[in-house]
Amino acid sequence: MSLIMATALLLQTLLLGHLEKIQMEKHINRHTELLTSFAGASRDYVTHELRPALDARTHEFILQGKSSSYVTNGIFAQFNKTFPDYSYRQPAFHPLNPKNQASPFESDIILKFQDDPSLTTVSGFRKTDDQIFYYVAHPVFVEKSCLTCHGDPKEAPSGLIENYGSTSGFQWPLGKVISATIVQVPVENEIATQQDRHLLFAASVLFLLTLFIGVHHLLFERLILRRMMQVTTAIQAMGDNVRATKQLPEESGDEFGFLIRAFNHMTSSMREAFLEMERTVQERSIALRNKTEEQADAKAAMKSLEQHNQLLLQSIGEGIYGVDMHERLTFINPVGASMLGWRVEELLGKHGHDLFHHTHPDGSPYPHTQCPVLSTLTDGHTRTLSDELFWRRDGSSFPVEYTSTPVLQDDLIVGAVVVFHDVSKRVNNS
Repeated sequence: MSLIMATALLLQTLLLGHLEKIQMEKHINRHTELLTSFAGASRDYVTHELRPALDARTHEFILQGKSSSYVTNGIFAQFNKTFPDYSYRQPAFHPLNPKNQASPFESDIILKFQDDPSLTTVSGFRKTDDQIFYYVAHPVFVEKSCLTCHGDPKEAPSGLIENYGSTSGFQWPLGKVISATIVQVPVENEIATQQDRHLLFAASVLFLLTLFIGVHHLLFERLILRRMMQVTTAIQAMGDNVRATKQLPEESGDEFGFLIRAFNHMTSSMREAFLEMERTVQERSIALRNKTEEQADAKAAMKSLEQHNQLLLQSIGEGIYGVDMHERLTFINPVGASMLGWRVEELLGKHGHDLFHHTHPDGSPYPHTQCPVLSTLTDGHTRTLSDELFWRRDGSSFPVEYTSTPVLQDDLIVGAVVVFHDVSKRVNNS
């Protein structure tokens, strides 16, 4: 709240300062326009009143009465005796009077009017001799009446030539801007006054803001912060112990009272939910413990069964091995591995046909595609053969009788089991 108030007051201060500046500029501009209008009225009076009256009495060119520039500058020379900081000039390029030669600053203004004929005013602030001035400039277009003094020097009044010569101030182009009227007024007092008002207002705003923050802090401490601390303490207590039963007093009917009632309701609901969750967790823990015990018993039974089956496989006098759908050995009993001259771990994952069923009894190669075990994996039929050889690791062979039986899972063939035994004695006896 304090931040919002401070921001609002700051924006108001900046806005009022901006409005003060605009008002000051309007006031200053009014002064300069008055002086400019006065100068224009003086020029017009000479052109339309004084010069025609003198022309009616004499054709001699009287500089002090017929030259509008001379008369206007003379009037302002008298004005400057009382107000020396005010300035009126009509500078020009190639003037008659060398005193009216445009300075670099004035030349820039005249050039702006020449570059943009629609431009009627140029104004602004400038600093000269450690003083700040505001200036307003207006273009002076060369009119037909101006050519009496600024046209052909051969036709110019003799009194003009006698005063200024014939080398400068003539042949001015009709309708063009070659001169400007520039009024300049001092503004340091107005700026200082505006700054003083601005500082006074800023100090008042700062005082009001400080007072507001102090009162706001006291009210916030009494009405909000203390009660907020009560809520915070209760929340921390509940965080430390969800079973806590502490309730906040619901004595007020304001927003904090509504918040406290909502908090008390929340704590009651959370406490009941926590107790219910504890009961649920306890029940599920008991069920999980029972299930874990059942799984442990089942695992132990499976391990016992596996050990029993392993003992059976080891005790059987025949070779037994299993293959997957790629004819890779998934298991083989020690008796079968010993009959083939291998260790059990050396055969697992290998292709049995390539290791011990690769050649016919007549010595011809036994193609993989003709192997009965592959046929069992393909069509699921059990096959028994008694006139084939298995080859040992050392390259020797022995006659075998074997049976290939498919392994099914959900009516799908997933492998085969082969039971084989050495029939060398029977073959030799026959």
